[in-house]
Amino acid sequence: MNFMVHFQIEPAVYKLQGLIKSGPYGMMIGSLKPSTKDPSELGLSGEIYRFIHLDPNEPWFNSETKEEASENDLQEIQIPNHLLPGLKKIPFVFKPNEHELWFVSSDRKNNLAPKSAAAFFERLFEHPEIQGKYPEIAVTALPDKNSLDDMFATPVIDRLTIELKRPNADDAGKHDEKFMKKLEKMHVRRQKTEYLAEKNSSIEPDNETKLLADIASKNGKVVIAGKNIQGVSIEKSTEDTPYLEPVLVNPETGSAVDTLRRVAGID
Repeated sequence: MNFMVHFQIEPAVYKLQGLIKSGPYGMMIGSLKPSTKDPSELGLSGEIYRFIHLDPNEPWFNSETKEEASENDLQEIQIPNHLLPGLKKIPFVFKPNEHELWFVSSDRKNNLAPKSAAAFFERLFEHPEIQGKYPEIAVTALPDKNSLDDMFATPVIDRLTIELKRPNADDAGKHDEKFMKKLEKMHVRRQKTEYLAEKNSSIEPDNETKLLADIASKNGKVVIAGKNIQGVSIEKSTEDTPYLEPVLVNPETGSAVDTLRRVAGID
């Protein structure tokens, strides 16, 4: 239950109270506070609110008549515009030093896919107030630890696409720093590299290409297109295999938030 957010989260993000629409749902950061009682320890915890965002102008259905609701039916609806049904609260914890955000992707009541969570934060950070004050904020849902090995084990790789978002300076490890400095020197915020196999051949990535793919899997995405062992055309992406960590929660010994903090390494 992890996805990485490459940004310095600040109270300004919470104060925006931005409502982001996603299909029939609306989403926003509902709460944000220090995750520990000791102010010297870095970390934030909060909740993502998700609810049904009704469009009153869309057609309504009358379940009694099994037909579209009439104008007379609609006159009976007396729901204030500011009241929205189906509220779900999805807890998260944020580790500023690592730029990691961990959240409960699924439990008995709620579910939020990592890809949807990443899209929510990306759209939230497109707000003019954020864009005007901070550098571009890149969001990547971390892939499963075995996703790249599985992708490179594809019997025939016809195309390999590596899309790298420039990591933050304080995110970069020893290997990341090499690529980061190169992109920064060229004033490049995003690099997309595509490899196409020779006819009747399969791409065999060398160590440097695999290293670039590993960095991009955590700061962008990697996509391969090829054929499986049956010769059927397939396409795989690190975006389709997010990192999820199943955890059992015992309500008698702790809450989901307590477990989340422990798994994230905050406690």
